[in-house]
Amino acid sequence: MRALSSQGHTRDRKRRLSAAVVAATVAALVCTAYSADTSWRFAAHYLDMRNTAERTAMFAAAELALFSMALMARQNLHGPRQTAGLPGVLVWVITAMQTIPAYAEAGPVGGTVRAFTGPVMAAVLWHLAMGIELRQRTPDAASRGLAAVLTRQARERLLARLGIVEQDQGAAEIIRDRATQRAVALAARLAE
Repeated sequence: MRALSSQGHTRDRKRRLSAAVVAATVAALVCTAYSADTSWRFAAHYLDMRNTAERTAMFAAAELALFSMALMARQNLHGPRQTAGLPGVLVWVITAMQTIPAYAEAGPVGGTVRAFTGPVMAAVLWHLAMGIELRQRTPDAASRGLAAVLTRQARERLLARLGIVEQDQGAAEIIRDRATQRAVALAARLAE
């Protein structure tokens, strides 16, 4: 009986949100509202939407799309493939598109503040609050997304080209790699 109550207590503790997740969610809501304010102003000044009902229906399109894509990315991450997939990519595409109204409304300096505090921080905070970050769930996991794979490959090739070895190699591997490099260089000289 005691084992059952401790299991139920553990499950209740897992279901409760941490203070960090609650704070990130509140901050994400505020940043989304900040982004929505920019969209509201942009709709009036650049899209000629003067009717309040039209602006109300249209200005939140990007914010709602961003939130729904984040939810779908979270669903995909908890699915069989365990990757955010296309919705995860679209979160960042929508975020990038939302920076345009920020710069149009406030110029280079104010636009940077509006873009960073609004859509960029909203996307990052929703990403973290929903647990979409793969490394947050599994610290040793490597992302299998296209951008992550391409970045990893480019980094490895650059390090190889520069002759920089990975820090997690053992001493024996480093010595063997250096000996192989010297042998290849010597063979190339002899071939010439």
